[in-house]
Amino acid sequence: MATLNYAFKELSCKIVYYGCGLCGKTTNLIHIHKTVPQKFRGELVSLATEQDRTLFFDFLPLDLGEVRGFKTKFQLYTVPGQVYYNATRKLVLRGVDGLVFVADSQRDRFQENIDSLENLKQNLAEYGYHLQTGPNDNEGIPWILQYNKRDMPQVSTLDEMNSALNNGHVPVIEAVAVNGTGVKDTLKGISSLVIKKLNADSTAGPPKEERKTVAPAAGTPMPVKAAAPAAQDEDFEELTDDEKEALETGAEAPRAPKPAKQPEPKAAAPAAPKAPAPKPVPAAKAAPAPAAPSTPTLQVVANNKALLRGMGLGSANLTLANMVGGENTQYQLTGKVSFLGVFGSTWSRTLRFGGTESKNVDGAEARFHRFTSDDNAAPSLTVLVKDDHEKHLYATYVGKFGEVQIVPPGKKPLA
Repeated sequence: MATLNYAFKELSCKIVYYGCGLCGKTTNLIHIHKTVPQKFRGELVSLATEQDRTLFFDFLPLDLGEVRGFKTKFQLYTVPGQVYYNATRKLVLRGVDGLVFVADSQRDRFQENIDSLENLKQNLAEYGYHLQTGPNDNEGIPWILQYNKRDMPQVSTLDEMNSALNNGHVPVIEAVAVNGTGVKDTLKGISSLVIKKLNADSTAGPPKEERKTVAPAAGTPMPVKAAAPAAQDEDFEELTDDEKEALETGAEAPRAPKPAKQPEPKAAAPAAPKAPAPKPVPAAKAAPAPAAPSTPTLQVVANNKALLRGMGLGSANLTLANMVGGENTQYQLTGKVSFLGVFGSTWSRTLRFGGTESKNVDGAEARFHRFTSDDNAAPSLTVLVKDDHEKHLYATYVGKFGEVQIVPPGKKPLA
């Protein structure tokens, strides 16, 4: 759901445009991207097939000001409409905060709209989500209906579409996305519903502040701690009883004069025999300086999964080894990272060994070798290799589409 970044006072919300193929989801985002001022929008990424159908998703971070002191950022996604891309649609729905269901108003697409809405409900159910069933349903996902292509000659009536898709409480926007009609109203409507739900959610507030010690106001008397009594010296026993009591209680008491000590007669002491001269002690040898830690010899071949913004959409086939001909702290990382088998990059990167550190893996501490990119190429990389009989490789970088985490199969990213 919505992500709060307390360090940057930022609230990120995810809105997904869902619907059957060619209903106008991508057209909505393209129009928004063109009309929103540049300082309030990010890069629009569209991946399409030869049939001009969205294959993956369109990503648009949209800054819409502050909510309760948090800078609000909406991330807009579309999903591929084709049934055979259902796995991708399901992944894009993870962590959704609001939904726009785009329905094609043409009569020959009537049943496709119904099937797509049912598919949406099924995919949400697999994450334990459901669409809001009424205005008081604070557990459901807020959603809005956009009836697109209202300018086409053969369209279903509003009553027909509502009877098939709307349970009576969902807001409806009539739209013609190709010319922008209803597009901004749709975005404004779903954004308002998402923010309304966030404001109603008691867990969305910032964490409680730690208790702080408050200094007393100026002029407030501070309690004075009694000083500890001085260590007793050889004259303490010669104090009078009144003086002892005064010393212990801090009261003023005159000290009686001490009687003069009578000198004791000194007896002539016999001459002491001369002690033998001490033997010279040999100087201690300086401890040898600790040896510098040696760099590890590695040959790690990793067939990992790649998570894009927390979603396991890709794979990474990487090899890390000592760099031939390089410095002893330099290593070579080669291989390929790809997402959905469609886009990715081939790597040949130089890394620098940065020492070892401990990380928690599956509830236990483990030792890792740390490497960072050393070739000034983008993106910068951080690689951790588990120092064990089985070498596990973890990597993190921020790419064009967001943060990418590379982890072994069945493992979670390191904290």
